[in-house]
Amino acid sequence: MVVHTVKVIGNTYNHKDNLKATFRLYWKEEVWQGRYRGGSPLLPRLMAFCTRNKLLLEVDGELQEFEAPQNEADYEADIEGNQIIHKPTGGKGGTPLNLSLPEHKVVNLSHRTEWVDTALEAKGWATYKGILKNGGPYSEVRPEQEHLIPLIGDALMEGYENIIVECPTGSGKSMIAYALPLLFDTSAYISTPLKGLQEQYLRDHPFMAAAMGRSNYGCELSAEELKEEGCPTDATAATAPCRMVDDYQCEYAFTQEDIEDILNGDMKQTPCGYYDSYGDALNNRWFVGNTTFLTAMHLFGKPTLPQRGLLIADEAHTLVNNLESFYDLRLSMRRVIKLLAGDDANKATKKAIKEEFAFPDVSSMKPETSLEKRHQEIIKLLLYLRKVVAEVEQRITRKKYTKEQLGDVKDFHTRCLILMGELQRNWKGWVYQFDDDEMKNVLRFEPLSIAEQAKDLFLRLGRQRVFMSGTIISPDIFMEELGLNPNKTAILRVSNSSFPAKNRPLLTGVKGGLMVYDKRFNGVRPTDVEKAADAISRIAKNYPKQKGLILPYTDTIESLLCNAITERQPEIATRLIQHTKNPKEREQILSDFNSKSGNGILMSTYANQGYDNENINFVIIVKLPFLSLGDTKVKLKMKESELWYQTYTVRMLMQMYGRAMRSQDDWGHVYIIDAHYDHWYRTRKVEKLLPPYMLEAIKIGKLCAESIE
Repeated sequence: MVVHTVKVIGNTYNHKDNLKATFRLYWKEEVWQGRYRGGSPLLPRLMAFCTRNKLLLEVDGELQEFEAPQNEADYEADIEGNQIIHKPTGGKGGTPLNLSLPEHKVVNLSHRTEWVDTALEAKGWATYKGILKNGGPYSEVRPEQEHLIPLIGDALMEGYENIIVECPTGSGKSMIAYALPLLFDTSAYISTPLKGLQEQYLRDHPFMAAAMGRSNYGCELSAEELKEEGCPTDATAATAPCRMVDDYQCEYAFTQEDIEDILNGDMKQTPCGYYDSYGDALNNRWFVGNTTFLTAMHLFGKPTLPQRGLLIADEAHTLVNNLESFYDLRLSMRRVIKLLAGDDANKATKKAIKEEFAFPDVSSMKPETSLEKRHQEIIKLLLYLRKVVAEVEQRITRKKYTKEQLGDVKDFHTRCLILMGELQRNWKGWVYQFDDDEMKNVLRFEPLSIAEQAKDLFLRLGRQRVFMSGTIISPDIFMEELGLNPNKTAILRVSNSSFPAKNRPLLTGVKGGLMVYDKRFNGVRPTDVEKAADAISRIAKNYPKQKGLILPYTDTIESLLCNAITERQPEIATRLIQHTKNPKEREQILSDFNSKSGNGILMSTYANQGYDNENINFVIIVKLPFLSLGDTKVKLKMKESELWYQTYTVRMLMQMYGRAMRSQDDWGHVYIIDAHYDHWYRTRKVEKLLPPYMLEAIKIGKLCAESIE
């Protein structure tokens, strides 16, 4: 990760508040200085600010000469005018943030669902518009925002603990997350499932602050200092002495007293990227964090994250999976050997460990496994985990781990203790499975439900919560999975899309193959792969100059399709773009695809959801996103509720559909070529789960099928 060191030099006295609060610089060595990640939006804004105020700016030790940009940032006027609205702390200097919404008199709350038609006049927006100074940093306020903000505000004032907001892709949910803390003069956590979405929030709102896990920040100590403490010379904040060495006092780290001062409104600065980001976020009205980080800091932070007035969960449909993964434990025999023998152990030692700590004689849990049998097997597995944990604790005491290893070891130890506690508390709520019951190389534990734990894990971060997503699908299932009280929950669902229906048809007339497992071929039938490849070719030829996106859903199908297209349709194969599973390589390929012109067609399982590209004009969904019924957890949950299973499928399908259009002026045609679609849609009565704007897209797709297909 590229990091730039910046210094602002000159007559800075009159600008110190802006340099501190807006640009996150600190006073050191008679100048204001700080560090920005490569690509940070704050750097060009700081350049413009310094130019206008005749201040000198030094970047990486070189004095910069530049001119003010032609198109000034939306926030420049606010920065210059010293307006209150975008000050992280509400514009009152070091006054502590209001962590909670004011208490409201709660009278006879009941479950409420409201469909919102944005084609009608928005009621109440005029009041909120004035408070926000029109739209704040937004040059355009969308109809969905004008309708939803007053309705969410009303629900919060009435005392609802949970407000579920479902609105189409492109509605501008981030503006809602920006506005609510200002309207109620409170602070909020804004959770996202991905780091990329955190970065997007900061690009669009540079006055917000984000914090991430320690591994995302480098250590400020020199290589010599790190080596002296037995830490890697390229240590991150996760492998630094403050983390790895007992009682190590780093001059750059915050103390407990520093953290408490920050919570009381005293801005602290340090060159340490991790602590500086954490301190900024704690002091900021908008604390942007990914779900995993917020959960971990809420439970184990020093101190734990305090409750704020609001918790705003963006892409809330991912919450359940993210919280469940917090409890997941995947334990391979290879990892057991590494933990208990070390990397440098000889073959004899590793063999002895493998024999002594072999997985117990337990079979993978199946849907038909009796409760009595499950209980017996859980006890065996629990005793095994205790044995492994005890041995790990002894090795920690004997200092058998290097400083570099210790962080991962302690993480494993903590996860095991959490899992063991949950197994003792509620063994019925868990699934245990081996990758292979004969070889027993990998053991995995998964919770069946997170409903009981969700509040303590995550939801308690906000006294009131706003859940935003384009694909809630079934509010009843959503509330059930998170353990939300229906009588304290208000549901707002947008019925229409501001994107013209004619620009976003869903077309199902082009048929590919049945992308299902066939025992006779130990996979998908070759003829079905060929049908899918030919269908993709017919569609792609209709868009010779446009970019496209193919969503195969699984890696196996992607590989089969790529080979088939190469063999049968070489002219289309030359347009295909793929990426590996390596995160850095993947992001580079996606970035190049987004920025470059041409008629490339990206084939990716990663792009099923959360991937944005305004230049894509056609999307091909190869396979309906069914969960595997061979998975015990899926089978048990489906047995309990078929609605749960269909909700997941429809949710994923809508996420795929949403990759085609990102703005009102955009257009994108979405094709479903799975031959199973018609039968599934008809027999499962899918139309009952789809919002009206999606049904409209299906209708338009049928009307214009002949002209497009």
